[in-house]
Amino acid sequence: MQREIEKKYELTNHDYEIIKDKCKFVENKELKDYYLDTADFILGKHNFYLRLRNGKYELKILTVDWEVHDCEEIEDEDIINEKLSEFNINIDTCTGVCFVHTQREKYEYDFNGITFTVDVDRYQYDARYEIEIILTDDSKFDWEEKIESFRKMIWLESDGGRKAMKVETCAMHQNIGYYEVISDY
Repeated sequence: MQREIEKKYELTNHDYEIIKDKCKFVENKELKDYYLDTADFILGKHNFYLRLRNGKYELKILTVDWEVHDCEEIEDEDIINEKLSEFNINIDTCTGVCFVHTQREKYEYDFNGITFTVDVDRYQYDARYEIEIILTDDSKFDWEEKIESFRKMIWLESDGGRKAMKVETCAMHQNIGYYEVISDY
């Protein structure tokens, strides 16, 4: 189990060139995410996002502080089913509600001993980048401030903000009922 602290930004040509120039390229990845929920979207109502990513189940339990997403990410199916049992469901009782196809370029940057990950994502309906810190403990810092310090230090210009999650954008086009549950429309 790990925690991800992430902030999303508009992808501009300027920022993309800075990311390519100043950050260490890690890999290109194709992601095929099938989001799963129940007919009444019980998971979405509680900010739980169950997905089948490239054939493996993942559960993200999201906390949103307007601009910064803080989420617990679980990949062990037994633990996922244990968390889902809170809603009297399991992986097998969920069905597909949305599909997100992403081409991702992953970069890293070490800033004062903190490894920042920068993911440049291009998907069906948009493109953006996110700056992320992955925590394996319960560190208590102002992570938004650290992300913003890093962003300004390498001269990225895009304004951060309540940029919709990819699943929100795709749901708006594919499953309006699910979109209405998971978004702040």
